[in-house]
Amino acid sequence: MVLIVLVQLLCQSSAFELFTVELEKREYDSPFGGEVQMACRFQPIPKNASRNLQLSWHWITRDTEREVYRLVDGEEHLPPANSHYQGRVSFLIEELSQGWAKLKLSSLQINDSGIYQCLVQSENVADFKEMALSVTAQYDNVTKLIEPYNKDQVQLTCESKGYPVSRISWTDSKQQSLVASTFNKTTPDQLIQVVSHALVSLSQRNTYTCHFERGSSATFHIPGDLHTDRVRNTGIFICIALLLVTITGMIFYARCVNESKKSLSVSTEEKAVFTSSKRESLRRLLMEHYNSKDLVTGLNSEPLVLDRHGQTVPLSSVWGVGEPGETVLLLGPPGSGKTSLVHMLVNSWMSDTDLSDVSHLLWIDASVTEGDLLGTVESQLPVSDLETSEELKHVMTSSACFLVLDGYVEGNSEFDPSLISFVNERRESRLLVTSCPDQCPTLETTVPSENILMLEKL
Repeated sequence: MVLIVLVQLLCQSSAFELFTVELEKREYDSPFGGEVQMACRFQPIPKNASRNLQLSWHWITRDTEREVYRLVDGEEHLPPANSHYQGRVSFLIEELSQGWAKLKLSSLQINDSGIYQCLVQSENVADFKEMALSVTAQYDNVTKLIEPYNKDQVQLTCESKGYPVSRISWTDSKQQSLVASTFNKTTPDQLIQVVSHALVSLSQRNTYTCHFERGSSATFHIPGDLHTDRVRNTGIFICIALLLVTITGMIFYARCVNESKKSLSVSTEEKAVFTSSKRESLRRLLMEHYNSKDLVTGLNSEPLVLDRHGQTVPLSSVWGVGEPGETVLLLGPPGSGKTSLVHMLVNSWMSDTDLSDVSHLLWIDASVTEGDLLGTVESQLPVSDLETSEELKHVMTSSACFLVLDGYVEGNSEFDPSLISFVNERRESRLLVTSCPDQCPTLETTVPSENILMLEKL
């Protein structure tokens, strides 16, 4: 009798171990606005699988979980109204009899990217697997514009939307590189709008091309392309306007400019006094705030910081003290010393050792967020002397500001888009973000790869 019971237990245990879930593939790359079908395979296949199985699909991060689809006792649970996935999710129930749990997601959005978990339960056993989805958008539709700049030059503009950020290069017919100014901003649908300008001479015939690294290119023929109605009419209008101003308004204009300069100098001086006073007050309040913290003052050994190629880089690279406008993303496992390095950075700023050109260092615990980036800064730092949010934005985007986000984890629907917008739109302030690997996939695709550093565990 005992032998029979043991055999039964062994058979049950063996059955449990045999139930497994496997991936069709680990990574899916799909286009923005398109659709993706993600799948996991389970075995053995139970009878009447649609009723005898319970399964679920979730979008997950370290601290956040978002249900995408659930099947319980043959009843489907689709995303509710006002859900992120409303009307975009379908499940191929007919595939269950073949051992497949297939989820289709349509009208893909940029923030659909991330880790998806497929969990299947049969009777008292269950298994799950995780896969990654990356939603991208090619910079395929390039808008061209030619505008007169002065009598000797025209400004060429290329503009397109896509994701992630694309670098743009300009070349002439001899493949010589052109100097260009490029700006990025985030659109409401989380795409990156890239606009690039290049000035070229009118004195020689040439061909100029803007190349989007992640998409198409556009070519300008100078002076041939200037003979379009739009450019010709614009040029005529500008010439007439300049001629009229030059001939009939020179004296009056000069007098107005002189009076305007006097008025402006007074206004600017008053504004400078006002701004300087508030800046000094904010600096003092920040130092008092950080002095109340229990900061690490040193490390037992020099931390090992590596770039994407595994090469050692100096500690100054972590602190982002190179060019204003730089973003540095420092990744490292828990306990590797990321927060300790941030403490040293704050101490260095307060002692005016290495960051003498930084007027305001804004240190944020990015693992605890309240609303968007601006709201989180206001909730964690003593910025009450700044009467409006616009004043805080001015501080955060100035060249004398160093914003440090420690312990960032992607998954906050308000904070994440505001951070990506800040990274793309600000021009002068420095930004350092620390995080663990695979916890900020969107930011990793936004920050240039050469500015992503790895910290080895101390």
